[in-house]
Amino acid sequence: QGGHVTLYFQGHVMDISTDYYKRVGHNYESKTRWGTPYFEQYNKSHNSGFLATYTSKSFAPACDSCCEWSDLLVEKTDYLQSFAPDGILFDQIGGMYPYPCFDEKHLHPQGKPSLATSPGRISILKRLQEKIREVNRNSALFIEHITDVYSCFADCLHGMHLGPDQPDSRSLLNQEFKPNLWMNYPELFRYVFPETICT
Repeated sequence: QGGHVTLYFQGHVMDISTDYYKRVGHNYESKTRWGTPYFEQYNKSHNSGFLATYTSKSFAPACDSCCEWSDLLVEKTDYLQSFAPDGILFDQIGGMYPYPCFDEKHLHPQGKPSLATSPGRISILKRLQEKIREVNRNSALFIEHITDVYSCFADCLHGMHLGPDQPDSRSLLNQEFKPNLWMNYPELFRYVFPETICT
């Protein structure tokens, strides 16, 4: 009826409770300098402080330099496109923290932990863009978050914190530290990158 459908796939973290993670996924996670994974926790199905604190699920961010992770995302793109969507959204891949990865088994550019994320993510986004166009040249690639380095690979950014800050929030930040205030200036982003489409 004139609408469009975009399907969703996680592009950044793995649920550590899954069989996939226990079987092979743990080999592709970003590792700290102590050899442990970086963990992220999420819980979005509640309105309770108690549940928010004690029922979060743990996830491990993937190392974008791992070819196996890149291959998995391309494979899942094929799967999602079998449903003929108008676009595919890869969650969190557009700008989550660039974790340095210290797993020496991963093929980081120049062998540097600090280069594990950005070059790997650019490679992944190029592959996803090509794969989506290969199947349907009119299909769109969406990514979540706004980062100028990655936005050129996506047709649309599903942006976090795209609304402008409240009036005078910048002057308030100068007076006292208010961590709940975001320093958002979407007008500047749109001025510098007018061609980038954001939700």
